[in-house]
Order: sequence, then structure tokens, then C-alpha cells
Amino acid sequence: MTITACDTGGGGSNNGGGKTDYTANNVGELLTWLTAQPANAASTPYKVKLSTNDLTDFGTLSLGLDAAGRYVYLELTSPLTTIPFNAFFSDALRKGCVTLVGITILSCPR
Repeated sequence: MTITACDTGGGGSNNGGGKTDYTANNVGELLTWLTAQPANAASTPYKVKLSTNDLTDFGTLSLGLDAAGRYVYLELTSPLTTIPFNAFFSDALRKGCVTLVGITILSCPR
């Protein structure tokens, strides 16, 4: 998994620098779109942007990404101040969020 913080535009590896496949304004909208997409592989993740002011429920995001079964490169464009312990850990599956191939966090001032 690639993690990029305070990125100024280039993204990380995998699909981090490529086109954005979808932009969502909340977790539910993102998961609805994602589950409607064809299955993919870790080498061809969907690049999705999540732009929200309220990302307090990381559990719903993590469980939803795993349940959708689609590989994702996630760009968070919300004003995050804290990422909780085990934010992308799936308790139900007792493993990390295996379909998350990378994250870019764009919450730093530009």
C-alpha cells in the first residue's frame, strides 16, 4: 500500500497519478458507486476521491471497501486532523482493508 500525505498534486504510485474514476461527497455515495463497478485487480485500482467535512466513521469506510471487493486508490480531500487507531482495519474479517492499495491525504494547506 502507498500512503502519501500533504501531497501537492502528483499522487503516489499505482493509479495515484492517473485519472480519477469517481468523486464522492460522502462514504455512502462512494460505496454505492464502487459496488456497481466491475471487479478489478490490485494492479488496476479504481482511483476515487472522497471529499467530505465529516469522516468520523472510518469503520464504515473500511468495512465498505472490503465488502465491495473492488481495489481502490483513495484520495481523501477532507480537513482531517486525526486518523484513528486501526482506521482501516476490518474487525469483521480480522485483517486490514485488503482492497485499499493506496491513500493520498490532501488536508494540508496549499
